[in-house]
Amino acid sequence: MSSARTTAQAQASAQAAASARDSANQVVAPANEAIITGGPYQEKDTSAGLAVLVGQTSKSLAEQQAAAAQAKADEAARAAQSAKDLAAQASADAKAATQAAAAAADDAARAARAVTEARTWATKAAGDSGAAQTSADNAGSHATRAWDEATKAGTAAYAAHADATLARDNATEAERDAVSARTTATKAETDAGTARDIAGKAETDATAAEKAAANAQTSAQEAQAAADRAEEQRRKDEEAARQALLVEEHAGGDPLNLDDTHILLVACGDACLADHNEAAGLANQDVIDWIRGEGLDIVFEFIGVNDAKKCFGKGDVKSCLLTAMNLGSLGAGLFNPKKAAEAVSATTKIATRLPKFFAAARAARQVVNESRTLITESRTALSRGPVSLPALARGGGYVNTLLERFQGKPCTVGDPIYKPVDTAHGNRAMGMEACLDKKYLETHSGGAPSVPTPGLQWAGKYAGWMGLRPDGAINRCHLLADVLSGPGDNPANLATCTRQANTYVVGDGRLRETMRDFEVDVTKQIDGGLTVHYTVTPEYSGDRTVPATFVMMAYGTDGSGLLHWSRSAVVPNSFYSPSRQLWRNLGLAEDPNTKLPVPVGSTP
Repeated sequence: MSSARTTAQAQASAQAAASARDSANQVVAPANEAIITGGPYQEKDTSAGLAVLVGQTSKSLAEQQAAAAQAKADEAARAAQSAKDLAAQASADAKAATQAAAAAADDAARAARAVTEARTWATKAAGDSGAAQTSADNAGSHATRAWDEATKAGTAAYAAHADATLARDNATEAERDAVSARTTATKAETDAGTARDIAGKAETDATAAEKAAANAQTSAQEAQAAADRAEEQRRKDEEAARQALLVEEHAGGDPLNLDDTHILLVACGDACLADHNEAAGLANQDVIDWIRGEGLDIVFEFIGVNDAKKCFGKGDVKSCLLTAMNLGSLGAGLFNPKKAAEAVSATTKIATRLPKFFAAARAARQVVNESRTLITESRTALSRGPVSLPALARGGGYVNTLLERFQGKPCTVGDPIYKPVDTAHGNRAMGMEACLDKKYLETHSGGAPSVPTPGLQWAGKYAGWMGLRPDGAINRCHLLADVLSGPGDNPANLATCTRQANTYVVGDGRLRETMRDFEVDVTKQIDGGLTVHYTVTPEYSGDRTVPATFVMMAYGTDGSGLLHWSRSAVVPNSFYSPSRQLWRNLGLAEDPNTKLPVPVGSTP
């Protein structure tokens, strides 16, 4: 219920209570008159006595009702004042208040009319005091009417009390509504402030976004310009590279001599040597020889070799060749439609395949250059402590020097012999010799590495510097493999090595010969019934404590001592860095600052 309606009801209740009070007070006067008029006759006339009794009772009742009405009127007035204060904040309900006030006014008017009637009858009773019987009758009638009016006043007083209670309740509800309205208004103001803040931030963000978009457009334009410059530079570099390949013949250099072959084998093994030889052959190939090898040399019937080479250095090879062929054929008067068509087809193939040839030639030249750089660096490292390889045999194999000791005498099966560790150089392992057969391996077992090896921590750091994961690139290699009963807790049987030297790896940088390959072959021969005489010797460069190579030799004989199998290999202790596209040998490393060999001494 609205506060305006509450105010109107409170005011109406107050007015009704006041009217009831006035009505009750006005009943008192006629009752007094009836008592005064009928008093002299009450002893003689029962009607007069009854009139006096009724008048007295009416007076008493009217006085009580007047007092009660006055109390209710006061309470209603207080409620009306409270509702009026609240109604000041809720003027929207004025119409309802007016209607309630009008209803209360009607009730008050009816009470006033009743009072007027009572007063008229009282006056008439006073005017007829000479006729006692008539006055007594009229007094009784007026007393009855006063009783009725007093009853009405009482009823109005109770109604006023109910309206006052309702007005108080409505005033309380109106106060709660006002508090709720103030709370809602406060929240609305807070929300409005938040909205203003968000709008301000959105405007700031929009400005920043607009600026960023402008910067992005500028950056995109700069990036496009840079890309254009890079493409132009690439085209120029490619053309220059083509010209260099055309001008510089025999870019692969001469074949490696025996010393360089030895050094390259130590540095990176058979695979590295094979890659170098293949790259050198491609780098030494002349473009004219390549065209002839492709079966496209019909173009030379229409254009000279020198003119063709000039076109090969151009960006648009096909257009250049076709233009030169047209001029040549017309000038010489040798135009032949069939051959011309074949020459045009060959020209198209040359233009298509030539970029691939130049790319392969550039890559081959890079491999050759890296190999020669590695040979130069390794030669310097080896000069501080040469690594002795078994004598190189013709055709790139090795002479099995272990066989020089055989001379038809089989070995005696027993426990392997380990050379004492080199205490002067970090306790580095020096070699192993064993004579094994199937029965021995069935009763003896090996173990995984469980002790540190000289230079192990240094090798991990070196591998990390080369862009490799240390725990994947560096191992502890057995001289006598664990599958061949080699222990993992004997420092004389372990050396720091690369993963690529130890076993087969996936991806770039595989060595053709690994220690694992050799060990598998030895195991196979023993399982086949042979007795195998087997040696593994780590070779060091100078004072370094990590091997540069592992020299592996073995031969197998049957029960009668007849030789059935032999094998030898030199496994370089090298790894390959894909990120740097470089081979490096752990046993040939130097400190980049001092250029001294590392690791040495007790370096962990």
